[in-house]
Amino acid sequence: MSSLVLKLENVAVSFRGKFLLNGISLEIMKGEQWVILGPSGAGKTVLAHSIAGNFFFTGDISGPFDNLEAFQKRVIVVDHHHRFKNLNNRQDFYYQQRYNSSDASETISVADDLAAYRNAENSCFHPEELIDLFLIRSLMPEPLIQLSNGENKRLQIVKALLTDHDLMILDQPFAGLDAEGCILLSEIIDRL
Repeated sequence: MSSLVLKLENVAVSFRGKFLLNGISLEIMKGEQWVILGPSGAGKTVLAHSIAGNFFFTGDISGPFDNLEAFQKRVIVVDHHHRFKNLNNRQDFYYQQRYNSSDASETISVADDLAAYRNAENSCFHPEELIDLFLIRSLMPEPLIQLSNGENKRLQIVKALLTDHDLMILDQPFAGLDAEGCILLSEIIDRL
């Protein structure tokens, strides 16, 4: 029988008097993969970030942990939009700007971005295996800003998998991917 990972009871999030989420209840068991669907603005991202402790909520989030705040630090949300700093750590970029080729010399490479994760001791995955599985090896010299949406999403998932965590939430993992990219990412998720 599966064991409980997370339970939400009547979770609500409001902003300026308007509910972004209201009455959300669910149970996630070990080994399950959940897909939460809804139109744009329905609150899927708010729910992900509420579970991760990034939004104030009412209701109850519980599980087989003693301290919700400690658990929330071990929740990783791989966002739809990825932001990163330039080499001077001052200007924010995001992946839609990758066509600004003049910015390429101002951003770090994929290899530099992965450097902090490649010696991960707490991950159950070997970094080199993930780099190959997610087809990242050929991208290592590329500046982050020049990655496609699919390449960027695969890189973010590799980094998340190499981070010690209890729960990983992928926010819109297939958004912006072509058909081949969706198939590849789906196959990788299934293999994991």
